[in-house]
Amino acid sequence: MALKTILNRPNSIVNDAWLGLGDLNGVEIENPLLNRDIEYIENPGLLEIKLMRDPNYLSFAAKVLLDIDLLPVQSMIMEELWWRPFPMYIASRGAGKAQRTSELILTPNGWVKNGDLKIGDEVYDRYGNVVKVIGIFPQGKKRVCRLTLLDGRSIDCCEDHMWTVFNQGKEKVVSTKKIIESGIKYPNSVYKYKIPNCEPIPYSKKDLPLD
Repeated sequence: MALKTILNRPNSIVNDAWLGLGDLNGVEIENPLLNRDIEYIENPGLLEIKLMRDPNYLSFAAKVLLDIDLLPVQSMIMEELWWRPFPMYIASRGAGKAQRTSELILTPNGWVKNGDLKIGDEVYDRYGNVVKVIGIFPQGKKRVCRLTLLDGRSIDCCEDHMWTVFNQGKEKVVSTKKIIESGIKYPNSVYKYKIPNCEPIPYSKKDLPLD
């Protein structure tokens, strides 16, 4: 199942939302959002809910309805999790995302190199909360990209590293590779992506030798 056009979006966006279909050129494919059932014509939101609850439409719903890009392996994993009552996901090294081992990570005890973190260590999440490291997955040698922000800060990571960004007024998750391929600016030189600032960290109260 796939779509040729939907909601006046480019064909590539819709085609990318489907997996394992081969060449779709010249193939007329029904648009599921144009369902003619009277129930859905009168209540179009019901059709979207139906598609989102159907495992056969997982990648479609994520891409076209939620504007979330799923990798093929992620769609396969979600479908397996949907159908199996007691699923178990096992992955070899390489399934995770990667930053350089020399990148500094903020912890309650100060900055620590990424490569020195251990399972159980405490770090801060984007909301300023303390969370524990629950897994470490060495990636070996990978191509490293450097992303530089307007204020001069930069970070090194691999092409597959996922970023939470604001794009066209929406929060979405994209890979470093997609950011590179799509370009960081529109033709009018306006930047496409904004990375949200982390929330303030609620540090514990400390007595300092100051008046």
